[in-house]
Amino acid sequence: MTVQEMITKFENMVDDTLDADYALQLVMDAIFNAEESKDYEIRKKEKAYTVTAGQSYADTQALPTRFANDLFLVEDSDLRYRKILFEDRFQRVNSTNAYFLDMGNDAIGFAGLNLPAITLYLYYLDYSPDLAKTPDTSVSIIASTMRGTAYDKT
Repeated sequence: MTVQEMITKFENMVDDTLDADYALQLVMDAIFNAEESKDYEIRKKEKAYTVTAGQSYADTQALPTRFANDLFLVEDSDLRYRKILFEDRFQRVNSTNAYFLDMGNDAIGFAGLNLPAITLYLYYLDYSPDLAKTPDTSVSIIASTMRGTAYDKT
């Protein structure tokens, strides 16, 4: 469904029309909220990270493009890593099998000093680049969210 079709559904629902720019902002916000509320299978992705021997927590690597949030991180042996808070990375410098996200720099780091050479796989959700992939079942939710944002000022 196109953005214009979503706006039309919204306008039919409320029997009103809004400024085009405001309506576009409402639909984009509603789509973002709908995507955030559901882990759509189509949004799940995998990214491999190669860790070289001797690397430490200070050596971060770039997060994927359109990264929304992490699901989990595993070593190639299928060992799951635990997520630690960014602000705890110095206190947990000697932790093993842990990672942190540096969202300010769009990076991921791996806890520890003198890490061995390994491959890690990050499973994550990305932001949808294409509105056409928004499931039809979400369209009513999107229109309803738009209505609430536009008219419920309580």
